[in-house]
Amino acid sequence: PTQGGEKAIPRWSSHFANKLFTVPKKPIFSRQDNIFTIGSCFAERIRSFLTADGFKVGPPTDLIPMDADRYSIDRLPRYPHLDYYNSFTIRQEFERHIGEWRQDPDDYWIIKDPVWEGDVAYQDPYRRALFGRTPDDLREAVKQTDAAIDAGIRDADVFFMTMGMA
Repeated sequence: PTQGGEKAIPRWSSHFANKLFTVPKKPIFSRQDNIFTIGSCFAERIRSFLTADGFKVGPPTDLIPMDADRYSIDRLPRYPHLDYYNSFTIRQEFERHIGEWRQDPDDYWIIKDPVWEGDVAYQDPYRRALFGRTPDDLREAVKQTDAAIDAGIRDADVFFMTMGMA
């Protein structure tokens, strides 16, 4: 459309081009805050960026004692993040944390071993990539993972939750 024979420029474009359109910097959290990230690989990217910039970001997966001969937890310790792809799995962690849901010690899947090249392994049915060589190894991995997530939730001032593409 034209105005008085001139081509009309959308107002936001002229404001942006003339630097009249600005966004004030108003931080919503600081380096003193504890931040908890959970979700997809995008949550991992947020965590990596904030950690590199000096923020305290959890859950503290670095506190999980890794024993590669007994259990495998997602991509730990290489990536300090557990992947959650939908709102149900994220909600389940919070329900477990507040005591609304509890996993039975014998609640696991027996599967073909994807980690140690043995005959069978044991998988947590509630976390996509948590495996143990034996039921006791899996229970230990679940216990350690629960403790890290609980510490992260308990200490958090700020939460970032992202959803995956699934």
